[in-house]
Amino acid sequence: MIIKAIITTTLFKQSWMDGKANFLTKLVLLLALSLTVGASSFAQTPSTYNGVSFSFTLTNGVSEVSTTTFHVGEAILVHPKIDNGSDALFDYMVQDEYYLYRFDLTKAGRSLAIPYRSDRSTLLSIREEDPGIGRKMIPDPIMPNESMTFGALKLADRYDSLVPGTYKLNVEYKTGKIIESNGTFERLRLMYEVSFKVVP
Repeated sequence: MIIKAIITTTLFKQSWMDGKANFLTKLVLLLALSLTVGASSFAQTPSTYNGVSFSFTLTNGVSEVSTTTFHVGEAILVHPKIDNGSDALFDYMVQDEYYLYRFDLTKAGRSLAIPYRSDRSTLLSIREEDPGIGRKMIPDPIMPNESMTFGALKLADRYDSLVPGTYKLNVEYKTGKIIESNGTFERLRLMYEVSFKVVP
């Protein structure tokens, strides 16, 4: 009976360890897959579509001249712009900024993206997917061969104060144009990227 108990206990421990190992393996693979999918879907977002391009510049809020160097604690403002280089009208959106713009900020030497401010993280995650009940998202047109510059976005509304270093900011913008993608209809998204430095 003692020998049987020892064998049973050993087999149970081995089974438990195998199950734990399998669980950990699956968890690691799942996390890796989710990170890969997230990164690729964002990276594959185009900056232009049929002659229409999205871009942005950065300023410090004091001067209107664009810059890519900021001091610690200095304001960093994002100025989005759409250029309609096509011969047709192009619908843009100007409503809820948290819904229209998705930010992805990384710092040189750091593999993971910088998270949103803790007091805004939940709100931003929700609003990036849903503008909210009662918020009508009505598109307006940009005339052919014309441009539209939108209101400035504050980086501080999404992120804590940045420490010295080199950063890369990706901004994805949801336009007012509806396109078909993989059998479903969704808003066309355009993305642009700018690198900048924060110095003491």
